Amino acid sequence: MSIGKGVNSLEHNLKIAVDKFVQYRQQLYSEFPHTEIDAVELGKNIVDANVASAEQIWDVLWPKPLYANAKSDSADKKVDALRDSLQGAWKSMAIEGGPFEIDRPGRGFAKKSFDIIGPSAQQIVREFRIAPHRLCAISGAAKNLSTRAEKSDTPFADLISSDLPVLLPVLKENFGFGWGPATILHFLTDLGLACKPDRQLVRTIKALGIWEKTREQVNFREAIKVNQIVHVLAEEIYEEVTPEKFRVLDKNLMDISKYLFKPRFVPAVGCSPP
Repeated sequence: MSIGKGVNSLEHNLKIAVDKFVQYRQQLYSEFPHTEIDAVELGKNIVDANVASAEQIWDVLWPKPLYANAKSDSADKKVDALRDSLQGAWKSMAIEGGPFEIDRPGRGFAKKSFDIIGPSAQQIVREFRIAPHRLCAISGAAKNLSTRAEKSDTPFADLISSDLPVLLPVLKENFGFGWGPATILHFLTDLGLACKPDRQLVRTIKALGIWEKTREQVNFREAIKVNQIVHVLAEEIYEEVTPEKFRVLDKNLMDISKYLFKPRFVPAVGCSPP
């Protein structure tokens, strides 16, 4: 995938940024050894869109709406609970009047905006307490996956040759309601084709001196620019930027903020850490 053009003012900061990143990464791996294992494992487990089947894509596609504006621990539990019920469900979700049918005749995210029609959809909302807007987003992605699978055994191979600034609005339209840029980028992260510009990653690139915005939550244009910046950084760190290496870098940038920038308890005189 091409990240696109538009980052030309970083050259004078890149060397400093790379040096800082290497120092942070060394500290991260030294103080929290599991982060290196986790990053390498994520890199090895990326889904190669160039050869991935519909089933392989589905496994990393359907969970993403569960993480939108949610705590990761809570989303993890919901993904684990739903895994058996949604394995291979993209085929059934694409059937009009099928067991997973859910419509959105209203507006917004409120439960009253949705008609939960199919028995499987009703069960998921009732028993697993999945918000209808999240199930609706999963259903929309399933329908697009089904359409793509009818045309190709590797339904998302076209992503490899797509420019990110062009691809994001296309996927947003294809997947439909509930798929904002952050959720789409979260999906592309598992393919090694993008980074998810969450608060932790943004904090890190700001600390590296290659991001100047004060807000940690980015909009659509900023999400693309963050990806462009991280890709430029990757080109300076690695001789060749592969999806596997890009995924490792994405994880490193998140973990640097998560583990090294978190507030640390400094006890007052006569006090002990909690």
